[in-house]
Amino acid sequence: MSNNKVHVGTPSANFEDWTTTDVCFHGFANLSTTRGEGVESPLFSCFGHKWKLKLYPGGEEKSNDGMVAVRLSNMSNKSIKIQWGYSVRDAAGKEVVYNRHTNEFDG
Repeated sequence: MSNNKVHVGTPSANFEDWTTTDVCFHGFANLSTTRGEGVESPLFSCFGHKWKLKLYPGGEEKSNDGMVAVRLSNMSNKSIKIQWGYSVRDAAGKEVVYNRHTNEFDG
């Protein structure tokens, strides 16, 4: 497992250093909650592939009201099948949501 982190925005003064590879979206409360508007991470590497993570605080077009959407995209030219998950943590670093997926990502 990689120890790289991708930061979007500026971490708050009480940012916790997690032990897993993270993409951290800071200032979530200030992000747009307009449906379909997302915030995109810069490219990052994992398993020899390039990835982007996009967070939609107001959800994607087909999301239920009040839901946040997360989209992981393989930006490499090779396909890969992986099991991946995401964890949402509060300001104190406590995990409040965890979800796991298995996907085959096209290149």
